[in-house]
Amino acid sequence: MGVISAHNELLSEPDHLEYERRIERLREILDKESLDGVIVSDRRYDPDNPPAMTAPPYARYLSNMTLYGGGGGAAVWAHRANPLVVASRSADPVLVLPPGLRNSWVSYARHRSWIVDVKCAGENRVWASNHDFPSNSGVISPDDIAEAIEQSGLSRGRIGISGNWPDMHAIADRFPGAEFVPVIQPTQNGRRRDVLEPLIGANSEWEIARLERAQIAANVAIEALRTAAKGGATVREAGREGRLAAIRAGADELSVDGSVIAEPWTFAAYDLAPESLTFERGKLYLIEIAYCMVDGYSVQTCRLFTVGEPEPEVQRMYDTAMTSLHAMLNKLSVGVTGADMWDAGIGPLQDGGYAPWCRLGHSCGFEMFGPQRLQFFPGDRYQVEPHQAVTVHAPIVSGDGNTVGIIGDTVLAIEDGWRYFAPPADYAL
Repeated sequence: MGVISAHNELLSEPDHLEYERRIERLREILDKESLDGVIVSDRRYDPDNPPAMTAPPYARYLSNMTLYGGGGGAAVWAHRANPLVVASRSADPVLVLPPGLRNSWVSYARHRSWIVDVKCAGENRVWASNHDFPSNSGVISPDDIAEAIEQSGLSRGRIGISGNWPDMHAIADRFPGAEFVPVIQPTQNGRRRDVLEPLIGANSEWEIARLERAQIAANVAIEALRTAAKGGATVREAGREGRLAAIRAGADELSVDGSVIAEPWTFAAYDLAPESLTFERGKLYLIEIAYCMVDGYSVQTCRLFTVGEPEPEVQRMYDTAMTSLHAMLNKLSVGVTGADMWDAGIGPLQDGGYAPWCRLGHSCGFEMFGPQRLQFFPGDRYQVEPHQAVTVHAPIVSGDGNTVGIIGDTVLAIEDGWRYFAPPADYAL
């Protein structure tokens, strides 16, 4: 088995070690699946439906680089990009990407990517003016992909494909001696499996450290928002306090969503609520930090609160949701299925006369924006993996549908149960 011959010297030694661990794990999978290499893209293109859909984030996983994230016009434009990683059993991986605006993405990759070999045919183009905004700034070059395939020794190899890219079939035509096969394969029982899935389920110590930092920032957001709300802030002001506190605590980006109006329940971003909107006393409000991200690793945390003493029905809903959450946490351990977790959590909700308004949990961490394979739904047969990041939350809706809540955390599954990534935010109302 080969080793990585070149590292990005701008990065740390722990980053180098984690990069080598990932590539070695990939090569183990290639050997097991009789693949000579892979081409992975985090996008799926359908020519009849131009907006790209997400694919499993293996390119981001292997390169530790993403062009999409954050907000504003830069993020919207970056969504048009489609970086690829070409990796084989022995050669160093290759990152292929479009140039971006005035070569911004190439420069970014050379500073951020773990993969040193960055190919971009447009890198040396001459930009005519500050107004030069060509449509091909976000288009990958087929010549770069072909060069990466040849350099990786895959011209006549068996190559696994995850995701796709425009003109993908043109690449296959250039290498008639190669075999291009999807990494999603049928199984004997009629189901399908992604042979690369084992890459991103169990978290390493490097990954757990990012999740711990993300959880600390999410907890800070919860406490800051709730404190501001109870102290007389408007809904928008409280949301902004939560967001700013999380960024100061180390979050790269996050969402701060929840009940901007308690009844009838209205779910939206807190910091985009109508400017003069205030919290109603005694009503149930939920905070959902739908994602709080550090280096691409996300946690999800949800809490309930009231301003002033809770109304009796609000207290009863809170108590029921907490009973459901505890039942699921008592059940969670390596090997349980999404269906097992659903069964544990749904009973207390139904016994209290309530129903859920969404799933009761899911996989999280790096998988947050990839395929969330674990889902707490009836019939889900996916099993919790060792060191998998798992979001466990209890959603609840009142009988009339006007009041809605959810409470829970992202935790780390371990052999004898689970543990928090950081001391949890206060569960109390």
